[in-house]
Amino acid sequence: MGRHAGKVTFISSAARGARSKGSDRPFFPLLGEPLALDLINTEVTVDGWPVDLLNDHRLWREWLSYQQHRIAPTLGGPITDQMRSVLVLPQVRGLRAAARAVIEASRRGRPAALDAVTIIDAMMGTETGLAAPARAGTIISDWRGDELALARSGAEALLAALACAVDDLATNPEAAIIRQCEAPGCNLLFLPRHARRRLCSSWTCPSRVWAAGCHERRGQGAEPRVY
Repeated sequence: MGRHAGKVTFISSAARGARSKGSDRPFFPLLGEPLALDLINTEVTVDGWPVDLLNDHRLWREWLSYQQHRIAPTLGGPITDQMRSVLVLPQVRGLRAAARAVIEASRRGRPAALDAVTIIDAMMGTETGLAAPARAGTIISDWRGDELALARSGAEALLAALACAVDDLATNPEAAIIRQCEAPGCNLLFLPRHARRRLCSSWTCPSRVWAAGCHERRGQGAEPRVY
């Protein structure tokens, strides 16, 4: 890790509106953060329990469709059926867990756990010399401009692209300002565009803050506020 710290990018406002509570499409409570955070945020906490938003093929394909305009340029081509396969999900979940550990360490200014770094490096290909995502089965110049690299399969190319996104964010100075949502029970991470942002999403978390405030005031014998 630590080979590059590029510009952190956010998803477009149009893609942010792609999910909807009122539709039959999967609801991802937070999209549009840097790609590494969008990956981490596919595991959420509900009533104190972890919930995997990538727990089936449909959800995985839907998440990829939201991210395709950010992943495809790194791949050098479109997302393929092999990359959308449910068979890649165990590796994606392993990368997600490593990504959370590395990003948490970066935002707190601590060294990341070696096992998490090893997973990310392996998926980036730095342990095998495959140091770049590339179109599956081809040899091209590294997208970082460093060296030639071979992506041995479509799934490996996708995992390398996601791992590189994690590496980019973890080694970027902006990692220090990543925040966890302050709403009770929410574990989502975001990169604030302004210093006053405290919540991950205006869709879900204001109601959590309101409910927690009501509970606290009732415990103190005060009447709940009417908004």
